[in-house]
Amino acid sequence: MSVEIYVHGFSEGQPGGLTLEDVTRQFGSDVKPDDGLIRLQYDDRNSCELSLIEEHGTVTQLTVFRPCDHDRLYASLFELLRTGPYVAFTPGSQPIVVNESVIAAMPTEMIDSFTTMGCDPGVNATYGPVRSNSNNEA
Repeated sequence: MSVEIYVHGFSEGQPGGLTLEDVTRQFGSDVKPDDGLIRLQYDDRNSCELSLIEEHGTVTQLTVFRPCDHDRLYASLFELLRTGPYVAFTPGSQPIVVNESVIAAMPTEMIDSFTTMGCDPGVNATYGPVRSNSNNEA
């Protein structure tokens, strides 16, 4: 059984993100278009598929179906989180935020849903605890 990886983008509390070209560039030569999905083919044993949702010229949601265990997949996802306004998560997991400004841009309902599940969206998986400016804290 496989768990999907969900990546959602936000700008000022609304869906936002990078352009399709910028998103696919993060995955480099591993991108292979495949019947409406994007197939990532790393080698004979490691591949997975991406589904993208575009709104107003930006990729606001990305789902990785059946993520494989290949370092380039996770390096690409990290770069996407680093360069874009994205948060990544799997069901029941701690959200992963690399770009601190994303926390303030996330809708309150999403932050509340992570908190309800016992997750702390104020934790930055890469750099340690971060502070949201939602309470006017410096």
